[in-house]
Amino acid sequence: MQEVEDAHPETVSWLWERPNPFQEWLSQPKDHEHRLLWISGKPGSGKSTLMKHIFKDERTMNSLQRSEQGNWIVIPYFFHDRGPDLIQKSFEGLLQEMLYQIIQKYETAQEHLLRVRAFKLLTQLRCDGFKVGNMAHYAPGGTVDNGTIDDITTTMRRHRQAVPNALAALKGWSMGEVRNALREVFKHGANTLRVCLLIDGLDEYQEGRCEQQRGHQALVRYLQSLAYGATYPSCYIKMILANRAEGIFREGFKERPGFAIHDYTKDAIYRYACRHVQSNNCNPLLELCGVLTEKAQGVFIWVKLVVEELIEGYIAGDTISQLRNTINSLPKKITELYQRVLERHSPVYLPETYVMPQLVLRALAPLTLV
Repeated sequence: MQEVEDAHPETVSWLWERPNPFQEWLSQPKDHEHRLLWISGKPGSGKSTLMKHIFKDERTMNSLQRSEQGNWIVIPYFFHDRGPDLIQKSFEGLLQEMLYQIIQKYETAQEHLLRVRAFKLLTQLRCDGFKVGNMAHYAPGGTVDNGTIDDITTTMRRHRQAVPNALAALKGWSMGEVRNALREVFKHGANTLRVCLLIDGLDEYQEGRCEQQRGHQALVRYLQSLAYGATYPSCYIKMILANRAEGIFREGFKERPGFAIHDYTKDAIYRYACRHVQSNNCNPLLELCGVLTEKAQGVFIWVKLVVEELIEGYIAGDTISQLRNTINSLPKKITELYQRVLERHSPVYLPETYVMPQLVLRALAPLTLV
């Protein structure tokens, strides 16, 4: 999430000032049928920026508290299809982040996690042939009762092996262990645990290229069951999902409330373009902002790239008529626009132009300027 650009106030003001499905959904009480909101959008339309804003803005938590009293935890997770860390784009990473955030912010969850760790330790000892406490009569493969788990949980707590070690070792847990821990936490939420998940970039989720579609289907099913299933009656879960409007997600969320972000950002894009040309003392370009907004079709990145080109052309002496023709000739697809930006560089700098993005994409850690 740190890599996502912060929203400029004027580009997201519509979320709170204009009537939209987000406001209606956020204020719905617990007994409302819709616990999942789907935000779709074109590439570059500002989905990730909007999700970061929803997470950081205090009005989100205030609205959740008004709709349902309780210990609300807002958990953001951004699937990230760049960089070498597979955990950022995996189902396992999502579950780990959910468990980590709940443990950090919900004290009761720490006790439930202890029980899961105790069960894991107990199972390992039994498989290794050890006898612990009242386990002496258990044969390998036998069942484990709650009394034994309670004994080991008490011992672990006494020796202060609770949360810090559990969090440090969380990445070493298997998928099944993390699921069991989450199930234990949700099952015993004591009717006070309230979780709002903000999950961005579902289309960037990966479980191996050959299994991509099947993986997306499994992810959709899991999220639906988490929001609407009756498995965890003591825990109330809401979630906001954001991704490109690909077929598998349109089908999976077609009965859920939602909206396309590019249907609400036209005014914000216009204001952004006007502010940017004015801040660069290029006021005559204001008459092109309307044309620019229409051409953008709700894609913020497209506008940011084109505004810079228009300012550059105006400073170089291009007329308004010439710049209008430039706008009309620009490709609508963001990938084609990126290609045009690369090709506009001087041939002298083309090697650097192509090498630098490759270095950034393949870096093992965020790069700095020094």
